[in-house]
Amino acid sequence: MCERNQGEPLAAYLLRLAITKPTSIFWLLGFAAAAWIYTDMKELITTNTTLMRETAAALREMNTRIQTLENKISTPNH
Repeated sequence: MCERNQGEPLAAYLLRLAITKPTSIFWLLGFAAAAWIYTDMKELITTNTTLMRETAAALREMNTRIQTLENKISTPNH
């Protein structure tokens, strides 16, 4: 990897690096993209898990209500 010259601005160094060794820049961008996607997906999975738990609780409650209604229908009135 090329060395940064003394007093050289960071933007100039990165531009020179991109021209002389473009694979380094591609690796850096790829790694940054992978890290961003990982953090974004982690948040999505956390949110999705919370919503799935709420849905499961609602389905359990609905199942209980349906079973109660089925028991009332199947039991003859006296």
